[in-house]
Amino acid sequence: MKLTKVTLAALLTVFVAACDLLPGSGQPEPKPKPPPTTEPPSNEVSNPFKTQFPELGTGRADTEDGYGIAVAVEGDTAVVGAPFDNDEGDEAGAVYVYTRSADSWTESVKLTADDTEAGDRFGYAVALLGDYLLVGAYLDDDRADEAGAAYLFERSDDSWSQVDKVAPETLSEQ
Repeated sequence: MKLTKVTLAALLTVFVAACDLLPGSGQPEPKPKPPPTTEPPSNEVSNPFKTQFPELGTGRADTEDGYGIAVAVEGDTAVVGAPFDNDEGDEAGAVYVYTRSADSWTESVKLTADDTEAGDRFGYAVALLGDYLLVGAYLDDDRADEAGAAYLFERSDDSWSQVDKVAPETLSEQ
């Protein structure tokens, strides 16, 4: 798939929709849950998607990495954000990429940005479209304090490479 203005626009639309869910985005708080029913609680939890999307885990993610805070699935590829991953620095973040073969999902790669630094929270938002992956690092501060950035990755065969970084040029005080 060649990256065109239309595919980039579609990818950015998904990404912006995901970013609208970030804390402080101005979105209304979720409605409170209805009161519990009088039925006794069940020990069984039904998951109708388990066969289609089984639990994806990794032996490398720590319990406080925020693994699963952002997820995108398209075809036989799934990406899972872990924005509090500490491997590249305190809360630098990472994204895990999985591929499906038959009925099995396997981790194919753990991605970080080329310029990952502590506190960036890379992986807080993800969007996947064909061979392109957009990853948000909402506290990236390369251009301004906590201005954020979006990183564009491209898949070629089974390899992902960072091809661009989008960050605000200048910011004004509000």
